[in-house]
Amino acid sequence: MMISKSLTKEPHLSIYLNQVTPLKIEIVPEEFLVESIRSLYFHLSSSVFIKEENGKFSLFKNVGTFDHTPNALQSVLKPALKAASDLYDIKSFVTRVARSSLQSVLQEAVQQNIITPFYQSLEKNKTDKLLIFLFKMRPVFADLNSALELVNSPKPIEIAFARAKAGSEVMMNISIMCLHLFADLCREVINVHNSSVLTAQDFFIQIDEKNMVNVVDLPSAVPKEFADDIARAATSLLIKAPPMKLDIPTGDQTNSNLLPYQIPQNMLSFELLLPEEVPIAETPNEAISNFRAAAWSITIPKPVDTKPSVEKYSSLHEAVSNILLKPLWDQAKQSQKELVQYVLKDQNLLDVIEMLAALYLMKRGDIHVNYINGYYRFDQGTVLFQRDLKNVPYFEYRFIPPNIIAVVIPSSLRRIITAAQLKVYLKYYQWILKMRTLQYQLSTMEYGKKTAELRMQLIQFFLSLYQITFTAIEAGLFKLKNEFSESKKFEDLIDAHKRFIDYISIAILTDHENISSEITAIFDFAQNFCDHANEMNADEINQNTQQFISFKTFLNALLTVPAKKNPSGMAATLLNAM
Repeated sequence: MMISKSLTKEPHLSIYLNQVTPLKIEIVPEEFLVESIRSLYFHLSSSVFIKEENGKFSLFKNVGTFDHTPNALQSVLKPALKAASDLYDIKSFVTRVARSSLQSVLQEAVQQNIITPFYQSLEKNKTDKLLIFLFKMRPVFADLNSALELVNSPKPIEIAFARAKAGSEVMMNISIMCLHLFADLCREVINVHNSSVLTAQDFFIQIDEKNMVNVVDLPSAVPKEFADDIARAATSLLIKAPPMKLDIPTGDQTNSNLLPYQIPQNMLSFELLLPEEVPIAETPNEAISNFRAAAWSITIPKPVDTKPSVEKYSSLHEAVSNILLKPLWDQAKQSQKELVQYVLKDQNLLDVIEMLAALYLMKRGDIHVNYINGYYRFDQGTVLFQRDLKNVPYFEYRFIPPNIIAVVIPSSLRRIITAAQLKVYLKYYQWILKMRTLQYQLSTMEYGKKTAELRMQLIQFFLSLYQITFTAIEAGLFKLKNEFSESKKFEDLIDAHKRFIDYISIAILTDHENISSEITAIFDFAQNFCDHANEMNADEINQNTQQFISFKTFLNALLTVPAKKNPSGMAATLLNAM
């Protein structure tokens, strides 16, 4: 109920008596104002005493109580009105349409741990005394302020974790809910491939529309927003999108026309995951390699507990250990123990989660080579897979219709490969696959007399280059397999692999960049010929033929010098073939 009184009857308002124009002030009982404030929180709507503008709440300047002037009342209610504005913004966040798993779990966590307890506090602190009410509500006002910072930040998880580490129970509860989301996403990633994750620790290779080969790691689609907050480096491993299941073909499913296979849509750089140099046994880095086994333990389902229980942890480290690092399976107990000890002793929280993110998502992979423009149809792709690619070093292949060749790198090789060595493999793949693509395009071109001569010269050139490259690789491959079978130490494997990388480098003329660049130019020349031969007139065909002859002449001159220095080398072999 509203009570109006004149200024002259209220001694505490005597400050206004000297005003030229007397002011009329709305005087209300304190308990009525308390109920209005409480009603404001429940409904976030204006009353006759309170106005709202763009989510900001304030008291009308002519409102006072029996005990407070308007100015004093404005000062008293400042924290309460700010809390109302905070709650308004927080509720708008909670009711927003979720665009990611991260936002969804944050909305649920804020609703459960901020908004609901706030309303419960309003009910609990029902009182006729305004100052007592505000004093009792002060802790939940502070929670609202923290939550507002959380929901408005581009890094909400980092803020929640920092507050949790500082002792905030509310932020600890929010962090726990987010950790459970992270654990669930990791389970989704790992369970997509079921038990195959335990044996295949590999990665993806993609060839793009420019015929460049890139290494990528994409076990599943996980929201990138979550990665931004879970760990700084994990951003490169997680992507926007709801989890997506991939059915990986095995065995006799390989060439099935009904193959249930979804092509990953987002490819990310894998290079960050590779060591700059191979760790040797007994080093701390070798211990880190055991983390993957510990990470796999998350795939084992937790036992069902029918008793409802509230999760309480003494620290965020304890929450991480319990949510992300359990349950154990027998094979991982020792490495799990080493992981937890290492993590709690030497790493801060974000580093821990960054490492876990890398481990969960570094788990497996086929090398997906996407051929350009679908040149490899099912029948040609199968022939390529069965006949031409079977001798490529140390990798297993399978064809995935309509235009994918999947290549699996054995886990034994994955353990000893470095980032620099991977670049050699990538260049080798780019070299070989470009030759195979051009050979196929040249062999399937529409026959024409005017293009026949140049077409035949190009076919012979690429056939010679292809055979010479494979001959050099096979020599190294034979030796590598023998050394692998005879190796007794991990260091022996590393050394043998380094020598094999040298064979590949020689085969693709890595030490002769000028020669390699000329061959790349011939690749581009041949691609242009394949794409536009039907559009060329006789003069253009003749011009292209002369250009190819000039290419070969210049390449011969480049090959001569290294051929004289190393008569048995690749340059000499290629020169003789030309």
